[in-house]
Amino acid sequence: MTKNASLYSATSLLCVLLLLTLNLATVKLFGEMEFWFSMVKIVAIVALIILGAVLVFMHFPSPSGSVASFTNLWDHGGMFPKGISGFFAGFQI
Repeated sequence: MTKNASLYSATSLLCVLLLLTLNLATVKLFGEMEFWFSMVKIVAIVALIILGAVLVFMHFPSPSGSVASFTNLWDHGGMFPKGISGFFAGFQI
């Protein structure tokens, strides 16, 4: 077994054990854990939105030379440069 295969196996086993532990827990404990996991997700989303706003307002340059700006929303043909079909095709993912 290669090193990557054993790493994937260990990661899979850890995920299965975590889900098993969550499912075997009492209903009250499960609800409490679900609350905190969702709180972590909400905090992460809000932090990423704030980080994005900070980068835009600081005009942060990328390594390729483009600058973070709201004009990127409508440059290069706008939000749907090749039509809205790409937007709907993204729902399949």
